[in-house]
Amino acid sequence: PPLLTGEEAVREALASLSTERADSEMQAIRRTLTRDKDVEEVVDASRNRTSVHRQVLGELRRAAKGRQEYLMRRELKHPAPLAEQRRWMRREDLKEKRGNFCVKEEDGSIIGDYCPVAWKLEEELVLCSPDARLSNMLEVAGRFFCASPKHLLELMTSPSYYLHSQTLPDHVPRRLGEGEAAKVGEESLEYRGYCPVTLLDGPGEDAVTGQKLPIQAALLKPSYDAPLAERMYLVKYQDKIYRMLTEEKLDRFMRKPWNFVNLKLPVKLPFDKRPLDLASLPLPGYLEHAVVQELTAALLAVGQKRPKFPGLSSEQSALKLLALLLRSRNRRNNTVDKRLHGMNLELYVGACDLLVRDAKDAQLPTPVLAESDVVERYLSLVEGGPKGCVKY
Repeated sequence: PPLLTGEEAVREALASLSTERADSEMQAIRRTLTRDKDVEEVVDASRNRTSVHRQVLGELRRAAKGRQEYLMRRELKHPAPLAEQRRWMRREDLKEKRGNFCVKEEDGSIIGDYCPVAWKLEEELVLCSPDARLSNMLEVAGRFFCASPKHLLELMTSPSYYLHSQTLPDHVPRRLGEGEAAKVGEESLEYRGYCPVTLLDGPGEDAVTGQKLPIQAALLKPSYDAPLAERMYLVKYQDKIYRMLTEEKLDRFMRKPWNFVNLKLPVKLPFDKRPLDLASLPLPGYLEHAVVQELTAALLAVGQKRPKFPGLSSEQSALKLLALLLRSRNRRNNTVDKRLHGMNLELYVGACDLLVRDAKDAQLPTPVLAESDVVERYLSLVEGGPKGCVKY
């Protein structure tokens, strides 16, 4: 169909107002003009009029130049670049006229375009989907092909060499989107979730000794508590799903996936530490996973100290010290709480040390006089108890 410009385009847009149910006249015009073509160009009108005029004039000149070059090369039956042709090309034509290097889903949606030059020269699957201006797309013999920027000129020069008698392999990798990847469970991943690219590269050598590391050092995968974005490098290839460790390793897999699909895991694998649902564990298991480390460390400290607070029994003194130790070592303490609880612990330990005498071996301790400060301090602690000792 001919390109409508000027008054004809505005007249057709206004005529469609009755059926479009548009909110405004301008929205109806935009919808009509962009219904099947990308003819709209956004211009920043907040600048001065001269700058806007220059930008619009530059876009029109670029579009006219691209159109003339396309028509001229098409008339000569040469590969015609589709740069700036989106204003004349229907979206359906761009989809239906793709060549054999375009991979589509069963419903017709496009997965991506692969560069025929990279496949011919390097046997690599290089995705090079067209940009908004179609600057990397060519029309050859009525079909549209894409090429990477560094290979575009080679494809224009010798299209028959790169396109004829050459097709893509039967299976090509497809990266899973975020929504699709989030639904994939660990049990559905190949190699038990380990990165195949890292496995093929091997463990490398020790930086100090220079000796080769064990193969288990090459078995890497994101931890279960890692951010979701680090676990989304998933690729589906030959009806199997593989997970890579980084974006760079995913790109390597996408280019030559056949190099990474026939690997074998070692018999001895690293320990797979999965997160536990503590609420579902019985009481002994819950205590073992939740508080066993902190509680064991605190109990050892109490056993080494063996406190005896004035006026309290050994059992009561030990329980008070255990409580203060757990409170001072709480991981949720901020800087202020950590300092205050630590001072309370020091005051309590100091009060317990009041009864420690200086006796050694078979010698008798130094006698304590009734009017000494130690006796006064002891009596005040007996009267006030631990609450009188702890100040914060």
